[in-house]
Amino acid sequence: HTLGESSVTLCAEAKLAARLKRNFPQSLNNAPALLPAENTALRRSLETWFRAQNVKPNVVAEFDDLALMKVMAAEGRGFIAVPTVALKEAVSRYQFRSLGQATTCRVQFHALTAERRIAHPAVSLITGHLLT
Repeated sequence: HTLGESSVTLCAEAKLAARLKRNFPQSLNNAPALLPAENTALRRSLETWFRAQNVKPNVVAEFDDLALMKVMAAEGRGFIAVPTVALKEAVSRYQFRSLGQATTCRVQFHALTAERRIAHPAVSLITGHLLT
């Protein structure tokens, strides 16, 4: 069940962000990147955006675990992509700084349920469906 979608903001720890924010997005060329695994929709969307911007970041690591990716980015090991809707939390928790938006990248959020029809009132509220 689709909950919504968000744009994507690229960010990094303060020292790396200060360097990469200048001349964004061309500054991402050869910059260390911490990216989601290749089999994810976000990764494919980012790769398309990188090609459109004619930039080739240096992928230093790929992650299935996004929490670990954020920890590595907080240590200054590379820039990451964060859903813009979660940027405020990422900034307060990890002290990230925004580099800029990957304007055509979108990330979707879904609720997974065992049933096709949503029966639980709390799940119904979250997903925006009315119980019938």
